[in-house]
Amino acid sequence: MTPSYGRRSSGSISSRGFLEHSALIQLSGGRSPAAGKLGAGLVALLIREGILMSVSASRLLAFMRNVAAPDPKVRESAADEVTDLVSVYSLADGRVLAGVLAAAAECETDPAALEAQLNAIIQLGSLAEPEMVARLRALDIERLPGELGDYVEDILEG
Repeated sequence: MTPSYGRRSSGSISSRGFLEHSALIQLSGGRSPAAGKLGAGLVALLIREGILMSVSASRLLAFMRNVAAPDPKVRESAADEVTDLVSVYSLADGRVLAGVLAAAAECETDPAALEAQLNAIIQLGSLAEPEMVARLRALDIERLPGELGDYVEDILEG
């Protein structure tokens, strides 16, 4: 049976109500058996379908300001915040974040901030579409510290 988001099912609770409730339990770290079965993929689907809200515009703008901050610790922290919230981004938000992170990584001079930016792109997974991260090709992976060249290769290989 195909779920009908927002329509009444044969039971007393709508499919949308059940899914919203289960996804919210999962997002809040609850231990609901229903939420555990639904998984992160369903949460992403609910967000893309507009059933759950993604992050606010003001939070996205704050991230963009922070990822371009003069202080490398602020840039690193901004990328870490993206990773912390990866399960709540809409498709559009994920694309924007991936593009901004890729642009920041291309210009990044601090190894810790670069690692956080690349890790955030990896954590965005399928939201980091190839055209959004293509600018990473400009990085000389042979000159990147540690395993960061491997991160870039992993991202570009998709």
